[in-house]
Amino acid sequence: MYTRTVLPRLAVAAAVLVLPSLALLSLQQEDLYNDYINLYTALAAVTATHLCFTVIHRLRGSPPHVVRPWMLLTLGLALWAVAEITWFLNVVASGVPPEPGISDLFWLLGYLPLAAGLWGLSSPFLGELKRLGYSRGRASTLAVLVAVLILLVLTAFYRVAVGASEGPRVLMLNISYVLLDTLLLVISLIAASVFREGLVGTSLRLVAVGFLLFTAADLLYTAVGTYAFVPADIIYALSYPFVAVGLWVYLERVVPSTGV
Repeated sequence: MYTRTVLPRLAVAAAVLVLPSLALLSLQQEDLYNDYINLYTALAAVTATHLCFTVIHRLRGSPPHVVRPWMLLTLGLALWAVAEITWFLNVVASGVPPEPGISDLFWLLGYLPLAAGLWGLSSPFLGELKRLGYSRGRASTLAVLVAVLILLVLTAFYRVAVGASEGPRVLMLNISYVLLDTLLLVISLIAASVFREGLVGTSLRLVAVGFLLFTAADLLYTAVGTYAFVPADIIYALSYPFVAVGLWVYLERVVPSTGV
């Protein structure tokens, strides 16, 4: 129903990310590529946070159970936006941010509010899980997706176990990321499955897909053992635009401004 407005925005976001990135990589400008990817990600995270805060503003006066998930989502996104900004500044300043660093603190603190907020938004729809009627093709696609994600999680855990010699602090940091990524991944997958077609479902499904992309990319980084991996970079950076576009649909169609 909203394909004509949603897809162009996602296409523009992807083009602004992918085309300059490919140009910089083709010119063998890896440092500029890293700077651009991280700047894009930080700006997209700030945009998503601003849109989520706007949702809270427009829902003022609503019952607490309606506003609370959005407050948690905004808190988590704000923490991640700070993490992305500090990571970008560290990359520009030193090229290789410290591990663990201040960015890790903000990322780790953001997972639980985001997971709780997304769960709170999806919980009213959980009854749909019992009534979902998937065609054979859709069921097969979902089964393949779940299998790939499980393999990704197991590979990430294996990689962390193999890299246990990196030191106890780094080991605990990596274990924490894999566990929290897995938690948010599961909740995002459930949320993306239960949100149905319609104004609310379309917007919240995009938000859930954004977090699904984020966690999948983060687990992919862990699985390959490096934070400089082009496919994961693109998936990671695009996660925030998916969240932002979902929030834009929610603001535009579900809780439009009253002009006051």
